[in-house]
Amino acid sequence: MFEYGDFEFMKATVLFTITLIIFEFARKGTQTKRRTIFIYISIGILSNYFVAAHNQSTAQTNSVVFKKGGVLQCSNDLSKYRVSIKDGWEFEKRYFIKENLMIRADKCEAQK
Repeated sequence: MFEYGDFEFMKATVLFTITLIIFEFARKGTQTKRRTIFIYISIGILSNYFVAAHNQSTAQTNSVVFKKGGVLQCSNDLSKYRVSIKDGWEFEKRYFIKENLMIRADKCEAQK
């Protein structure tokens, strides 16, 4: 599931966690401060899980729409693409593929 995670968000969570731990050791915080830091770290880890789960769900929905002959609008950093079986696209694992272009399935929206 974590192949659908937002890696920039994960990096930020890890950096935030390390910063909190460093400040805790530097200040020798009270029990309340430790509990607060634990809550922040837990929220960061859980939010990464929910982002990954949401992206996986989106990818599964998009693959079902694609396999039923639907049209998706997908985007990457540079441009947007119309993705459908009729246009010669294929679905493999978690990507829509056409020639040498691969777009992650969670980066698409169904068109009506």
